[in-house]
Amino acid sequence: MKVLYSAVWEAGDRGTTRAIGWAFPDFVPRFDAEIAAGHYLVHMQAYDIGGGQIRWDAVWEAGPINPPRGTTRALGWTMRDFTARFNAEIAAGHRLVHMQAYDLGGGRIRWDGVWEPGDHDTSFVLGWTLKDFSKRFARETAAGRHLVHLQAYNLGGGEIRYDGVWEAGDKGDSGVMGWAFNDFVWRLEQEGGSGRRLVHQQAYDVGDGRIRYDGIWENNVGGGPQTRILSESMKRFADRFDKEIGAGRHVAHMQAVVGR
Repeated sequence: MKVLYSAVWEAGDRGTTRAIGWAFPDFVPRFDAEIAAGHYLVHMQAYDIGGGQIRWDAVWEAGPINPPRGTTRALGWTMRDFTARFNAEIAAGHRLVHMQAYDLGGGRIRWDGVWEPGDHDTSFVLGWTLKDFSKRFARETAAGRHLVHLQAYNLGGGEIRYDGVWEAGDKGDSGVMGWAFNDFVWRLEQEGGSGRRLVHQQAYDVGDGRIRYDGIWENNVGGGPQTRILSESMKRFADRFDKEIGAGRHVAHMQAVVGR
């Protein structure tokens, strides 16, 4: 099994720190230490590197220590418990800043979530098929809402399910789901050439090593150009990451996909 990394960066030094490929017992105290240091999460992902060995990536940025951002988290929860927790956080006036689902093995899906104070009129779905999710995406967009989280994951045997979270506000969302690499790169160039910015990208195995890509773009209001890397090895990715941060840029999106 090999892990390939993709990312998008934008201009602006935000005091970025990162952890790539950490085990759960190490990642949890690192997460807490970053929050205690006044940092806040901008990216997190868990993935299986083989044999049920789950690893975590995360990116934080510098934030206010006093008062703190008020970050709360749930790591490794079942769908039933996570759904209840999500609703409780929204009811408390919190907004989602990150969510992910991953397979511990044998189709045992677990969810992580991170929230911060702020009521943004959040709605969400968990575990939907592509057909149903595509309709919901179109309906939310037509209602003047924008996507803040999207993930596809394999329940086993190529049975893909989608999670999504939306907030109020029309940002001109457009998206593709389940596209092959060459088609996705073409669409990526088309959207970028039209002055739009990528706000979400993911790759996933739909079975037999067939990698598919999803992407979401928004109107680039006042934003600068993006740089990107797609499907690189950890070493090359880590080198590129450090180079981008050294150039005064920050990560706008990052993902790891396990392939063959």
